[in-house]
Amino acid sequence: MTINIKTNVNVAMPTERAFQLRELADALGGATMSETLQKLFQAARDQGLIKGHSIPGVRINALSDGVVIQFDDQERAGFTFDAALALADTVRQFANGTNTTPLFVDMDHEFAVRRKGRGLIVTLNTLEGASEKAWNADIAAEFADLIEKTVATKRPQ
Repeated sequence: MTINIKTNVNVAMPTERAFQLRELADALGGATMSETLQKLFQAARDQGLIKGHSIPGVRINALSDGVVIQFDDQERAGFTFDAALALADTVRQFANGTNTTPLFVDMDHEFAVRRKGRGLIVTLNTLEGASEKAWNADIAAEFADLIEKTVATKRPQ
């Protein structure tokens, strides 16, 4: 099944649901609508209503010695387990605001993270150049979670 969704699309819903969604966002400490929906999706995953976990346009595959990450149809980037965890840690720091620098470049692990408005852009060095993806903070934090979960499934202990 192929689902085509435009980005930045408005979702029509009854006014009552919009008020309930805002009430939930307020109960979550003034979360954004994206963060609020992320919490709902996580609750659905925790209850087994949604199987698996993914971010559309992101593929993270475990190998025996690391992971490969691909954004949309861009070139893939390979990382050792340590490099992938360094990427996840940096993305998480930018997403939660503990790293407030406008740009972080990791020359050892060949990635960069930079701020863009309220979100961030992750750039991965590839054989042909670079691939990148822009997200708001809550989706970037999910990306970091996915990297860590992927590494945990394959990394030798």
